[in-house]
Amino acid sequence: MQYKGLSICSMQMLADYMKYDPKSNHKIIPRIKTIIGELIENKYITKMCDLSYEEIALSEINKDFMFYVEIPEPLSTLYFKVFDKNMDAIFNYLQDKKLNKFSMMRYYIACCRVSNNDASIGYLTQGKLKKLVSDSRTIQRYNNILQDELNLIIYNNSYLTPDKHYCTTFIGKWDDEENFNKQLEVEVGVKGLVHTDKIKSNERRSVKQEINHLVSEKDIRIKELEEKLKQYEELQYKPPVDDSEDAMDFRPVAERKGKGLQNKKKVVKDDIEDMSDIELIEEMGWDKDLIDWSGEDEELFS
Repeated sequence: MQYKGLSICSMQMLADYMKYDPKSNHKIIPRIKTIIGELIENKYITKMCDLSYEEIALSEINKDFMFYVEIPEPLSTLYFKVFDKNMDAIFNYLQDKKLNKFSMMRYYIACCRVSNNDASIGYLTQGKLKKLVSDSRTIQRYNNILQDELNLIIYNNSYLTPDKHYCTTFIGKWDDEENFNKQLEVEVGVKGLVHTDKIKSNERRSVKQEINHLVSEKDIRIKELEEKLKQYEELQYKPPVDDSEDAMDFRPVAERKGKGLQNKKKVVKDDIEDMSDIELIEEMGWDKDLIDWSGEDEELFS
């Protein structure tokens, strides 16, 4: 219901209109409240009132609170039409789909805007499209839904610029196909656009992406194997580590000489009864001059 530029609503009503259930989606009411605040900030909503037409603040509104919003009258030359039935069709379609409702509705409104002219045809540049939706595959999906499933628009993005770059997506009204094709033909001739087979182009791009993916996977696998080979080599050429006190030192004599016995072991003179022990000491590379022969109670091996 509208009265002198006023519209009555509630956050629950807005959620229902967009096919959201606040009981299962607890974020939707705070999200709607945030959006209303942004509309007020940008002067798309000029005032909010209760049912007695008393002005209220956004902070006073809860989920079931009914309120009026005052919307400024559009300037006669600065508006375009978006039909309620078409918005209903989009929200109904998206009810059980994993697509962003706000994003797709914003894209549809952009399509309505660019085709709102005497020729009933417009276009969205690549730069504009990316500002609306960052993923080109999502844009193509929106186009297919709006044209082939909902019959709300007609589009064509099968033309390249003379230097082989994608130029624009041409958009028109679904029930105006004959005019759309005529206007498109004029645009193609004026700009010197080149037609391309979109299906083959997409297939070619898909093959290139698959090749790049396989090359990337191959590089990763090679690095993994090289790292594993390095680990095997380290294990093969690294002597076993024995930190026990009885461990023998297999290093060359030159590396051990002058460093004393490992863990500063002492040898007691009484423990060496004949030359075979001396020979053993020499065989192990120990320096006899570094052995402490004065100990009485300490042993070579603990």
